[in-house]
This record gives sequence, C-alpha cells and structure tokens, in this order.
Amino acid sequence: MLSFMIVIWISIFLLAKWQELDKRLSSSERKIYLLIVISYPFLETIIKYFLINNLIEKSWFWINRIEHFLSALAIEMLFYPFLKPTINKLNTKEAFIFIVCVIAFIGSLNEFLEYFIRYLLGTYQVSHFYWDTIYDMVMNIFGAVTGFLILNRSKGANMRHTLRHSVIIPHGLNKSTLSNSPDEIEKSFKRITIK
Repeated sequence: MLSFMIVIWISIFLLAKWQELDKRLSSSERKIYLLIVISYPFLETIIKYFLINNLIEKSWFWINRIEHFLSALAIEMLFYPFLKPTINKLNTKEAFIFIVCVIAFIGSLNEFLEYFIRYLLGTYQVSHFYWDTIYDMVMNIFGAVTGFLILNRSKGANMRHTLRHSVIIPHGLNKSTLSNSPDEIEKSFKRITIK
C-alpha cells in the first residue's frame, strides 16, 4: 500500500513539474513546496516503519495522529501549484475555506479507501475503527489549517519583500523619509496614493 501511495505521490509531483506549475509559485512558496513534497515520502516511510514494527510500545495512537496531520499538510503542498490560480482569485477567508475543504475531501477519500481495503480483507469492524476515522479526519483538518497558515505567511513575507525592494518613491519624498520596516513602507505608499 505504501509503495502504491509513493508512486501516486511522485506521479503528481512529476505532473506538476512537467506542466511547469511550480513556476506559478513565489521563491519562498517554491522552497516550502520542494522541502515538504520531496521529504514527505521519506518521512511517511519512517512513520509506517514505526507503526508496523511497534518500535515505541503503545504509541500507535499518537504516531497515527501525527501521520494524518503531516499527510494533510503535505497533500496541501503537493496540490498547491494546481490550486494556486483559484486561490489567487479568493480573499483570505474564502481561500481558507476552499483549502480546508479540498484537503478534508481528500482525507475523506483516504478513509473510504482504508474502509474498502479492510472490508475486502475481512478485517473491518465498525465499532473498532469508527473512533480512528473520526480522529484521522480531525487531524486532516488541523494539517490543512497549518498548511494554509504556512502558505499565507509565505505569501505575506513575499509581499513585504516586494514592497521593501521595489517601492517607487514619488516626487517630493526621498529614501530617508521611508523606514526599512515593510509596514511603514506600505503605510507611506498608501498615504502617497491617496493624495
């Protein structure tokens, strides 16, 4: 199952590269994207190894929570180049709802897949796995929210960098009247454009 998931993961990553979707990302977004998308399959392999071999006794519950949290975060990053054009058309609240819903949907598909695999293998007991499914879905939402916050912070840092390094100083102002603070530059720019 893990090898199947890694093949799908790499295929989606290569599809984004082939379509040059990563060029839509800012430099800070691209760094985060590559870090998470490339490191996640290795991390997932380590987590699965811990779970299968029960290396830390009685840790299955917490390791599985961490696994779902990280998978939701990583899936959000994996699909971000595909979703960015839509996200750019939305305000922050709409983008938050959109991203969390997309990742929750993908997480739900994963839970359906888990159910059908256990059903086909004859190992599924509703009462035993119901609580696990609920916890998994909650951790998927936490992972999606965390991914959104990381991307939103990255977007804000990119905007501050752009403002700091490309402000056009209008007639009547000089560089000494503007501080190095991005917030001050933005305020000065707004004051100038309002006049």
